[in-house]
Amino acid sequence: MIVAADEQLHEPGADEHWQESYYFNWADREGRAFGLARWGYNPALRKIDGVLLSMRDGQPEFIYPAIGIDMGDGELPGAEYGLRANRLTFTMREPLARWHIGLSGRDAVDLTWTAFHDAHDYHDGLRTLGAADDELALAPAHFEQCGSVRGTVRLGGHEVELDGLGHRDKSWGLRDWNGVTGWEWLSAQFGEDLAFNATVWYPPGSDETIPGGFITRDGENRALVATRVDYEWTRLQHVPRRATISFTDEQGEAYIVTATALAQFPLFKKGLFIQETHARFELELGGETRTGIGVLEHAWHAGTRGTLERWHQFVPVVAMSVRQRLPF
Repeated sequence: MIVAADEQLHEPGADEHWQESYYFNWADREGRAFGLARWGYNPALRKIDGVLLSMRDGQPEFIYPAIGIDMGDGELPGAEYGLRANRLTFTMREPLARWHIGLSGRDAVDLTWTAFHDAHDYHDGLRTLGAADDELALAPAHFEQCGSVRGTVRLGGHEVELDGLGHRDKSWGLRDWNGVTGWEWLSAQFGEDLAFNATVWYPPGSDETIPGGFITRDGENRALVATRVDYEWTRLQHVPRRATISFTDEQGEAYIVTATALAQFPLFKKGLFIQETHARFELELGGETRTGIGVLEHAWHAGTRGTLERWHQFVPVVAMSVRQRLPF
């Protein structure tokens, strides 16, 4: 069960792969812009990672990297005082309800993220599927919420007011990036009365998949118990053009969602490719077609050959990262 205290940092485990992370995303309702930010730390290595990125009008717009920051010998502050990765900060205003995401400097972000339903405990879905206690113990503690996002984004000298929707994710526990085979992580909001998150996890050394996620309808969260994602790739495999997402909730209701890509932002972390795809979603519910906005996150290991074939994807991303490290 998720409680307000879970917004704070937890007592870390002894394993070197134990991590805790906070993630928020946001999108305007018109489908022009999407952004995300993550803050995480590894207490064994005393390192903090932060990142904020943005896409606009079909193109990567901005990335702020704050990777491998030394925590030093001091203790981290409570979430209400701000979790910092250089210029990037996450500050809790109200537990399980309201957060501030900030980026200071010549490029700046000033956003308030407000939940519009209770947090969904990912272990609820695993319990619904009959997971044993030892299986639950192996899965990192994890909750998610959908919400509204308001504020200002100033990037490249261009400032816009945002009144949009978004998603958040928090997890803590073992996370070995090198041991991950891959995943699908999808989230979309159709309005404050309807949103979903669907996950498919590919365990190492197994042909089985583990579904996760939830759909929220009129404030009620329903865990997902079966999920399938079928992609239509662009000319480059693993870069989605469209997707069909089929899932079933714990009450036995089935859904089919279609997604159409609007923009792409490739990421790379310790051998793992993560393709962030800003997308428009359509879902038919009760005889009505609802249109939403969100993201397809597709992660996989490309290997040496696949990495060489894709190097050109990362040239603009690396260039944007370098610019953020310059002193002017």
